[in-house]
Amino acid sequence: MSLPQKLLVDTNVWIDYFLERNPENHEKAMRFVAAATAAGAALYTSSATMPDLFFLLCQETKRCLRARGKVVDEGMAAAVRESAWSSMRSIMELSMVVPVGRNEALRALTYRDLHDDFGDDLILAAAARVDADYLVTSDKALMRHAPVACLCPADMIVLLRARAQASEEAE
Repeated sequence: MSLPQKLLVDTNVWIDYFLERNPENHEKAMRFVAAATAAGAALYTSSATMPDLFFLLCQETKRCLRARGKVVDEGMAAAVRESAWSSMRSIMELSMVVPVGRNEALRALTYRDLHDDFGDDLILAAAARVDADYLVTSDKALMRHAPVACLCPADMIVLLRARAQASEEAE
């Protein structure tokens, strides 16, 4: 029996999972999390992304509401924040949070020549910390420069299904 896949989920995948700003990306993220859960994969989230996730969930939700002609008053803003808090609780239920500290920050600095984005480099360092099998991201530039294996949510679904099928055939 093989060990579960260790998958570090990037910020953009979580944003797509919770928000329908792009229905196609939202659907892919939802299917990815469902497939990973069904396959028994271990999902991870970098602690460095948690504040960004909360902020982006609030900002993107307000932007979407305004784009639909809604007024974001104090009451609506409070509801948006509550929704973001709920999303953070869901992330913590669905994944293990990888602590990012000094060692990961130092490692992120070494990735600068590969991918000159400190936030992304911290995610790469978190993936290295847990020895993740894959970083699941929709960030094409990060995928090109990452020193770890990366797949987009749709490709990860295909891999998880193929692995499940191979496991069934081996039994």
